[in-house]
Amino acid sequence: ANKYVVTLYYDNNNIQEIIATYDEILTLPIATKEGYTFHGWLKDEEIIEDEFIWKYDSEIILTAKYTINSYIIKFNTNGGSKINSIDVEYGASLEDITIDSPTHKYGNFIGWDQEFPETMPANDIVIEGSFSINTYNITYKVDGEIYATVGESVERGFAQKDSALVDSGAGKTIDNEKLLSLEPDFVICSAD
Repeated sequence: ANKYVVTLYYDNNNIQEIIATYDEILTLPIATKEGYTFHGWLKDEEIIEDEFIWKYDSEIILTAKYTINSYIIKFNTNGGSKINSIDVEYGASLEDITIDSPTHKYGNFIGWDQEFPETMPANDIVIEGSFSINTYNITYKVDGEIYATVGESVERGFAQKDSALVDSGAGKTIDNEKLLSLEPDFVICSAD
């Protein structure tokens, strides 16, 4: 049986030759390429089967058909304001991407846990934001008079009538039982 050379063009820099035998099954390889989806082999701009009985009586050239993939950059703001994800094609430059800093009602934005790579890799990226935690001075007032002030600031501390307030900075606990018996009108929380 006659044999023919099949030239496979994966891209301009990657060429492979395989031998096809007339009237025998030819199985074409899957052409993988980072950041792309392979759709098949083109002959005269049409995709041919990847396994078929060879009926051509000449050598042929086949070209791999790819489409470029897009990947997602996700932003985890850890409870802060939402930053929308971005779809980016593989290999695209990320040098000009700027992202607004998220806000958080309990803290100030410190920064992201990583820099953008120069170009989009062949995978999704998750970037984590971090925040400093605001601290507050806690002052209890009963009938307009200051009853107690926490010795040191507490992180995001808010008093509740049914539990004791623990000052995480000083390791102290304010006795809410005594405070509850006085029925305070309000508790003032002021930022440092």
